[in-house]
Amino acid sequence: MKRTDHVLAYAFMLPTAVLIASLAVYPFLQAALDSLYRIDLTTRVGTFVGLANYARIAAEPEVVQAMARTGIWVVANVAAQTVLGMGIALQTLGLIGEPIGWLSSPDTAFWTVILVNCWKYTPFMVIVILARLQTVPTSLKEAARVDGASAWGCSPASRSPGCGRCSWRRCCCGPSGSPTAST
Repeated sequence: MKRTDHVLAYAFMLPTAVLIASLAVYPFLQAALDSLYRIDLTTRVGTFVGLANYARIAAEPEVVQAMARTGIWVVANVAAQTVLGMGIALQTLGLIGEPIGWLSSPDTAFWTVILVNCWKYTPFMVIVILARLQTVPTSLKEAARVDGASAWGCSPASRSPGCGRCSWRRCCCGPSGSPTAST
């Protein structure tokens, strides 16, 4: 690359670097500095306390438990994702003898993208439907039982008239959040 190309590259990166610095780096550094002070948030006047704030929260059992749980979460997720990612990428598990071109063939690419999209949005649908089912009054279940409904008739899925609506909304609104692989 010529020197002018390097200058042009830095010129293109500068606005993004300034934006990241002002929206991410500066607030992080300011919060780190503020953590060393006891600050009145209304006046932004504070007295330096050093690491006393950290010592105080480290003495709280709930904070220690939350930090331990967060540590376990991070280690478990990073380890599992690394092991699975490496195993799949290198195909060393012995399950597949030769690489499969999931996206290189029109026969498999379309269905692969559908599978990935389902994997991505299924948890969202679980949350939407579960939230809807939890809002159904228990009186509907009791009324179904009094009317002699079967076990399925008393199940949350059959007693929720709103589930159809939230599923219908997902069918109508979902394509805007999903990539359109068919075009």
